[in-house]
Amino acid sequence: MSQLQSKSSGKKVRTISIPYKPREYQKEVHDNKKRFNVLVCHRRFGKTVLAVNEMIKTAANKPRSLCAFIAPTYRQGKSIAWEYLKFYTKPLMYLGGSRNETELRIDLFNGSRIQIFGADHPDSIRGMGFDGVVRLGNVYWNSNGT
Repeated sequence: MSQLQSKSSGKKVRTISIPYKPREYQKEVHDNKKRFNVLVCHRRFGKTVLAVNEMIKTAANKPRSLCAFIAPTYRQGKSIAWEYLKFYTKPLMYLGGSRNETELRIDLFNGSRIQIFGADHPDSIRGMGFDGVVRLGNVYWNSNGT
């Protein structure tokens, strides 16, 4: 993390470095995102790391945004993504914010929130109005939400 002087306003601007360096194909995904994206990749591609870092980027750049990582079950979400989420948001915690281990939630300095959910309890995410969603694996809901 370093301090920079803004040329236009004279204010000090903080630069935060996230410890993520995308691989060649991950970078291609980052550079060519659309509103909806579907990735079909081999199991060691780094889909979770890519997705976690995209959510962090969205949450950090858009104040008061709400991002969700939806796994087939809540427990799978915790075992798959929670450690990555904590690791990659650690540099942002110096600006403020908090982590809630019980709710698998990270609140950032700008009021944004990233949270892990399980598709096994679809009512927990109904009507939340997300700004970014990552859906992992085979998550299916029928018309009544189960």
